[in-house]
Amino acid sequence: MHTRWVHRLPPLLREVAFRRYWLGQSLSLLGGQISLLAFPLTAVLVLKTNAIGMALLTAVGALPSLLFSMPIGAWVDRRGQRRQIMIIADLLRALFTVLIPTAFAWNLLSLPLLIGLVFGVGICSVFFRVSSNTLFVALVPREQYAEANELLQQSQSAGWLVGPAVGGWLIDMLSAPGALLGDALSFLLSALSLSLIHPQESVTATPREYNVWAGLTFIRTSAMLPSIFAAQVTQSFFRAAFMTVYILYASRQLHVTPAQWGLILGPSSVLAILGSSVTLRLSRRMGVGVTLIAGTALFTVPLLVVPLIAGNHLMVVGALFLA
Repeated sequence: MHTRWVHRLPPLLREVAFRRYWLGQSLSLLGGQISLLAFPLTAVLVLKTNAIGMALLTAVGALPSLLFSMPIGAWVDRRGQRRQIMIIADLLRALFTVLIPTAFAWNLLSLPLLIGLVFGVGICSVFFRVSSNTLFVALVPREQYAEANELLQQSQSAGWLVGPAVGGWLIDMLSAPGALLGDALSFLLSALSLSLIHPQESVTATPREYNVWAGLTFIRTSAMLPSIFAAQVTQSFFRAAFMTVYILYASRQLHVTPAQWGLILGPSSVLAILGSSVTLRLSRRMGVGVTLIAGTALFTVPLLVVPLIAGNHLMVVGALFLA
């Protein structure tokens, strides 16, 4: 029975090592989608924080990727042992995450504690992500990169669809801090899955071969990357400013419930995946540069709709979904 079930899987998923790696990635992504909703709703619904508190939470959540991605990437590339690093990162993420509902149960949860634990989860997530990119090469033959990426993208789409909905349901059932228990469980299962594989990792780089300065030099000397980098930084900055007050405003002023947040954020993320599927056609017809400029400019248009939303509750939820 087990053999018959395995033979129905795509060829790569029939390989035990890649299947366990893919499962670990999928579980980690699912947990991340739950916390993406549970962290801010813990601040809004439980701690009754204001806009300044949400700004601090958002800023601290973004800091690990902004400040430490390149240094951590350089360190991991020199050290090796990516699988072990990913397992430790998962275990620490589970620990930091479970401390939030524990503190809530003991009436010890505060905004500074929540911000500190979110920062810890963010640092561990950077370690996990940069290690995963290199471990992927050790597990997948070059000729199967496209197939492996497609499988990971499918699990990512499923996580974007299911994660917020599961998170919203758990928040309704267990409260926002309680929902993070599901997040912690996903990290533990991810660590277990990764502990069962033993790939032959690539040789580590020397400090001269890869370091932070080399990466910055590569960006600086590129003909296009500085402009793209500046556009991305600008967009990320103002998107973070928007998201800081978005959940606060919609939860308190528009009375959006956690379960409705799951419906708004989950299926709409899949629509973003569908939109990306036409990017190649547009870039072939219009050119990559024009498509990039148009996408960057039009990205802000739906966000302008949010402050104008009014009407009955069903219309509000539907308009937020479309935006």
